[in-house]
Amino acid sequence: MLKNALIKIFGSVAKLFSWVILVIIVTFILGLVLTFVLEFLLIVIFN
Repeated sequence: MLKNALIKIFGSVAKLFSWVILVIIVTFILGLVLTFVLEFLLIVIFN
């Protein structure tokens, strides 16, 4: 019984952790893309 509870808890924690990692990766990629776009726009505007 305790083993099943631990497995269930571990599963939900692992799922949550994977979601957190996914969100961090997506945020990081979006940040990079936005940075590139802003730099590109600045270069285009000032040239």
